[in-house]
Amino acid sequence: MINSFSQDDLNGPVDADPNDLNTIDHVVPQDIISIDAQVASDEWDKLPNWTTLCQALINETAIRVLVDYEDAEDIQLSLVLADDDFVQNLNKKYRGKNQPTNVLSFPQEPDVEEDGIVLLGDIVMSWQTLRKEATKQSKNMEDHFAHLLVHGFLHLLGFDHQDEKSALQMESLEIEILHHFNIANPYEIKDNDKVKTSKG
Repeated sequence: MINSFSQDDLNGPVDADPNDLNTIDHVVPQDIISIDAQVASDEWDKLPNWTTLCQALINETAIRVLVDYEDAEDIQLSLVLADDDFVQNLNKKYRGKNQPTNVLSFPQEPDVEEDGIVLLGDIVMSWQTLRKEATKQSKNMEDHFAHLLVHGFLHLLGFDHQDEKSALQMESLEIEILHHFNIANPYEIKDNDKVKTSKG
């Protein structure tokens, strides 16, 4: 696992046995980018197609915006599917916010290592927060997961929403990528409650 945050964060801050973190690289189909995925909450079993969806979304995003690493033999990212407690601990430790959030991104400098591997960083997502948001906004959970995964991945690639111009650029790219999968514009919410995304 890449782990821009420390390995202790996987083993320490949550009341879960580290053995419950299941590495499933072999389950996620590898294509443009290798995904090291770990599941830290059984709740994610309720989204059975996440592995296939995950690779498809990451590949589509990479095709559109990823810098061409000519010398790279393998481009990797880490994905941790967790719960509110897990994410809240990371959010408090690294962002000073003692509350859960939907997605956190921990970018790394994407240098090509001697063995030809590029490590992009880590994405950490919380089931409970995503579920609450999807319900409140009358969204399909799978579609909401897709949106926040793309959002988190774009953060790893250097995109942000710190100002209006960069936010519009990032949102437009998200909408374009999701449209490719017949997923509606996530920023058109019925109750006009715009998705709150972390700036991690």
